[in-house]
Amino acid sequence: MKKITHLPDSISMMKQLKSLTLKSCWLLEQLPKDLGRLECLKELSLMDCIQLRDIPHSIRNMKCLRRLYFSYCSQVKELPEELGRLECASTNLGSFLASICGLQHLRELTLEGGIPEVPKDLGRLESLEELTLSMKEIKHLPNSICMLKRLNSLNLRHCWLLEQLPEDLGRLECLKKLYLSGCRGLRDIPDSISNMKCLEQLYLSNCTGINRLPQSIHQLKGLRIFGSREQLQSYGFKSLTEIFGSYYVVL
Repeated sequence: MKKITHLPDSISMMKQLKSLTLKSCWLLEQLPKDLGRLECLKELSLMDCIQLRDIPHSIRNMKCLRRLYFSYCSQVKELPEELGRLECASTNLGSFLASICGLQHLRELTLEGGIPEVPKDLGRLESLEELTLSMKEIKHLPNSICMLKRLNSLNLRHCWLLEQLPEDLGRLECLKKLYLSGCRGLRDIPDSISNMKCLEQLYLSNCTGINRLPQSIHQLKGLRIFGSREQLQSYGFKSLTEIFGSYYVVL
């Protein structure tokens, strides 16, 4: 609803509401102060609400809130404190990063858009299992990312300027899936990948700067490496399997 400037206070009386999505409400300036009375709300999505200035502090009363999606609401500068029960968060706003790193129960995180760097305190997210970064301006990842001991999926897509991965990336011993897509500046994959004994799938797409894979990767028996036929053949793989137009090889 592109023309609404506010929501009626009565929306806070929807006691059984579990999901609330506000998308492209361009003129929306504020949310009801008592929004936190939506005690059953599990998912809140705010997208393209470009005039929205803040989120009411009552949101911390949403004891069931587990997922928060927040993008292109550039007037909002910070998240309310005490959102520690959140399990999934997605944002393209760099001003939220300090708040996000304090979410100890967060299991899924997506950071995207023009955020200039990954927060150095990312390693504090001890419960994080899935991390997706689609950040066009970052050149490196903080070493603290290697402290995410429960991480099982790492997705780096369209990180065009990313030049290297942390040397200790292999410390992600629970990682099962590593996606590298559109990381055109990336030159290699660290040798420590051989320490990822749980790694099952490695996806390489449009990472044209990676001319070779580390020899140590052959220690990961059963690993499936996905990519284009030309790319996999350039790495020396000859026995390829095709699936839905893509190719993979099993070590």
